[in-house]
Parts: sequence; structure tokens; C-alpha cells
Amino acid sequence: MLAISLLAGSAWSQTPRPTPGLEQSRLENLAGRWTIEGESGGDRFTRTETCEWFAGRFHLICQSEVASATGAVKGQSIIGYDPGESTYTFYFISSTGTGIFMRGTVAGPVWTWNGELRVGGEPMKARTTITDQSPTSYIFKMEGSFAGGPWILLEEGRGTKAQ
Repeated sequence: MLAISLLAGSAWSQTPRPTPGLEQSRLENLAGRWTIEGESGGDRFTRTETCEWFAGRFHLICQSEVASATGAVKGQSIIGYDPGESTYTFYFISSTGTGIFMRGTVAGPVWTWNGELRVGGEPMKARTTITDQSPTSYIFKMEGSFAGGPWILLEEGRGTKAQ
């Protein structure tokens, strides 16, 4: 194993290091401390989220905590760009044991993320739309669809970046 590791390290050292591109720079507005207020299933919530660049500036690492009537939940996410698929990537895990992977695209101020999660053991398509209002504000909605059925609103709200 060590020999493989050393050989791989040698090969990588001869290859120029990649540098972040325009796609990664588009993530810059997401970096920082955010307060997200919204509603999910009739319950109001407030989530704080802090996103920081990981070494190399290819990915953002975000830590979040949400307070709602059902209690506090912590989360962690990684946001990046996959040049092979020409999509942004988002992976989220929470202290409740849930996780979701989504792929996203951006057109102007609108981000559209698509993925799948399980609700009550059943697969649900998930779609999140985020619309930048300014560099320090956005609105969002998350919708879900079971078995190709109609899209239902899961949560919606507004994010505000701390100054």
C-alpha cells in the first residue's frame, strides 16, 4: 500500500495542480454566515449556516443549525462543481441521520438543484430552487414528488447574509 501511495504521489507531483475556474468563483456569494428563515409543513424555522472555502477553493464546507418547534438539528454540507457532468454538486448530512445528494445548474440568478431522498421508506424526487435577490439575499423553495406525482411544497423561505 505504501508503494502505491508513493507512486501515486510521484505521478501527481509531475502534473500541474488544477486551479479553480469560473464555476467555483460562482460559489463565492455562498461563502459567509447566513440566517435562513422559512416555513416547512406549517412550522416556522430559523437556520444559521456558515460556509467557508475548503483548501484549494474548489469546495465550500457549510455548517448549519436549525431551530424549530420540533427541536434543533445540526447539518453539514459540501458544495462544489463536477466538470465531468457540468453540474454543481451538493451533499448534505444531518444529526437526524438523513442525507441527500443533489446536482445543480445556474442560469442568471436562479439555481436549480435536483436529487432524491427517502420519506417513510419511499423514494421522493426533490427539487430546490434558489433565486439570488442580491449578493446578500436569496429566496428559496424545496419541492418533492412521489412516483412521478405532482410537486408539493416542502419548505420555502429567505436567506440573508450577515454583513
